[in-house]
Amino acid sequence: MSTLWTPSGEHHPEPLPDTSSSLGIPDDSASLSGELGMSPNPEELHALLEVRHQIRQVPAVDVIANHVVQLFELALIHLGMAFPPDDSGRRPPANLPQSQLAIDAMATLVEGMDTHLEPHREALREGLAQIRLLYVRCSEEAMTSDGTETG
Repeated sequence: MSTLWTPSGEHHPEPLPDTSSSLGIPDDSASLSGELGMSPNPEELHALLEVRHQIRQVPAVDVIANHVVQLFELALIHLGMAFPPDDSGRRPPANLPQSQLAIDAMATLVEGMDTHLEPHREALREGLAQIRLLYVRCSEEAMTSDGTETG
């Protein structure tokens, strides 16, 4: 059984009961087929239902916080900071518009949900502040390197 990462640590969901004789697939399994974009076999439908069962056991605030962390990572990638420097010490150029979009989405969640993000609120707010400062630094570097914004 795999685990789910959350900002609070690894979460070990309870396994589904053995459904070898009956998968317990709801009568609207056609809607699940549509979600998968194909005609899945019973094992694939079971796997989808098991993942949903596991996710349901994780507090929603942990899943939301995980999405915020993923937005932070996305911003780092577009700022070029998620890559090691090459032999000359350079990283890929920042794609400022794309990183700004990720940062804005992160801010929307962190600032908009505020106290609803407890117990992760302070860590997420700190991450937002850090990524904003990094964006400013990358913006300044882009302006001084060629006089125009890159992206």
